[in-house]
Amino acid sequence: MKQYKFRVWCKDSETMECFRPTGEFKINLNGDVLFADEIINSRVVVMMWAGLKDKNGVEIYESDIVKSLNHTFIVKWDNAGFQLFPAENNRRFWALTKSSAKSIEVIGNIWEEKK
Repeated sequence: MKQYKFRVWCKDSETMECFRPTGEFKINLNGDVLFADEIINSRVVVMMWAGLKDKNGVEIYESDIVKSLNHTFIVKWDNAGFQLFPAENNRRFWALTKSSAKSIEVIGNIWEEKK
């Protein structure tokens, strides 16, 4: 059974929180994010775990910045699954797979890097 994990960037506090859809944070069937039963979509950005770890054992999430060889990529969800998009805005992208995850390293994410 696939394990679902999420990470939430809280816009107000500018902090990252990780959670599973149980407990205080919840995601309803409409995709709304709730905290203590209050919809908080406008105050958070939700990122899903890709189900993979990088070469150092770090979990890879949507919006992570990763490095492979001398190239930097941003992990994004596309209709077909998680993809690696070049940070240089080149249009070519690669699928994030179990095999490719073994050669990349998470070096940050797009939200915390903005500080």
